[in-house]
Amino acid sequence: MVEPAGDGGSLDQEAVDRLREDPRVAAVSAPAPLEIAVAGPHSAWKEQAALADPVALSRTHRITVVDGSLKPLEPGTVAISREFAEWYGHRAGSTVTYGLFGGEPVRAKVAAVLDGGSAVPSVVLPPDTRGATPAPAPERAAVLLDERGAASAGAAAARLTERLGADRVRVLPTETWFGRSATDQDRLNNLVLAVLTVPASLYALIAVASTLVMSYSRRGREITGMRMIGVSAGQVRRMALWETLATTTLGTLIAAAVVAWGVRAYQGSLSVFGGGAPLSVPWGNARHARGGLRPGGRGGEPRRDRAAPAAGQHRLDGHASVTDAASPRAVRAAPGSRPGAPGAVAPRRGFGKSRRGLTS
Repeated sequence: MVEPAGDGGSLDQEAVDRLREDPRVAAVSAPAPLEIAVAGPHSAWKEQAALADPVALSRTHRITVVDGSLKPLEPGTVAISREFAEWYGHRAGSTVTYGLFGGEPVRAKVAAVLDGGSAVPSVVLPPDTRGATPAPAPERAAVLLDERGAASAGAAAARLTERLGADRVRVLPTETWFGRSATDQDRLNNLVLAVLTVPASLYALIAVASTLVMSYSRRGREITGMRMIGVSAGQVRRMALWETLATTTLGTLIAAAVVAWGVRAYQGSLSVFGGGAPLSVPWGNARHARGGLRPGGRGGEPRRDRAAPAAGQHRLDGHASVTDAASPRAVRAAPGSRPGAPGAVAPRRGFGKSRRGLTS
């Protein structure tokens, strides 16, 4: 995985060309992301696209052609993702009307429908597409090594870093890159969860304490009567403890059932995208939440071919003017799942980090 040495930024074309010239590099894919406007019969909306060679993309990522043929894109042709095709009813051979902001609408023929999870943006444009302002540049490049380089990905990464310059690029084996990305994401997730759970736990403790105070203030006569007939203070405290434990246990079981149902429904919905999501719970933060609800608590694999999806019921063709005021549309994002072998990596919309779409 090759990315700029500093945070943010993009790779320059010279670095990408030198990667392709290296004798131990079998393939390089460096999609340049950009936003385009896609037109339907009555409206236009923003979509994530990329300038990329689908052939190189298919070598560095696990991609299946579900319709059409995989070949270099010619002018006037595009490739689209499976999700985009299913959403708008497109297929190989249909026409998509799109435009770069500030430019004229372009009618392009769909050459292929690609299923690659997070590796494939909604629309893949030919690499020589011109007219975007500012000119798009790749944020990172996925490199597939040949057999000699793949035998020692770490050594190959060090050699490519020396060749391109450590002050310009950072080259990492995919496992290392994924590990760093996952660590950063986990740290962010824990921070967000802590921000949400700590105040919620404090509010829950206050609510529980208030409920107990109100409850036992109203039961003063009952407790006084119990003491008069010979019930000891310890027995009263044990009664209050058992009542609290019974109520808390029942509430926990009901909440767990609701959460389990929600998680099962969520995981089942991911089958629409052909993916899955492992259940991961940061138990450290979860303990804080549990303490707030308890009175007195303390706070790569081989690629798989898939059958082509059924064609959508609606097909949208037509013309619309392209402006920067095009209304955005909520886009379904395919989740990532599994890591791949050293030498390839799969970015997606906005080319974020995802484990889905790797080849060995």
